[in-house]
Amino acid sequence: MRAFLHSEQDDCDLTYFIVYHVRAIRLAIRELQDYIRRKQGQYREAVSLLKKMSWMNYRQKAIVQHALKHPEFIYTIESHKNSHNIAYQTARTDLLVLVKKGYLEKIKSGKAFQFAVPANLPKKAGVV
Repeated sequence: MRAFLHSEQDDCDLTYFIVYHVRAIRLAIRELQDYIRRKQGQYREAVSLLKKMSWMNYRQKAIVQHALKHPEFIYTIESHKNSHNIAYQTARTDLLVLVKKGYLEKIKSGKAFQFAVPANLPKKAGVV
């Protein structure tokens, strides 16, 4: 409002608007940088907590880490099997244990199952 008044009183000089917007952009950038630093710290803390979970194998930890970064991703037994070069039964067991512990949700898709990231995963993994 002040920028408008100053512009009006100073022969329609737009400098006031420009200065106001530059300050607003700088503030937004600073807040974004703070947010990113905070989220990176939370992610590192979650990864550290995951490393301490002895009931999870390295493949399950990899899934949870990936899921934290990509919450929209859908996992399948086949994709897990192929990405880690493991047997079907091993991949199935990995995913079902994560479902049982609440780190994934099982979804029926035709005859197969898909595994989605639950909304509460960041809280469960200690990110929030």
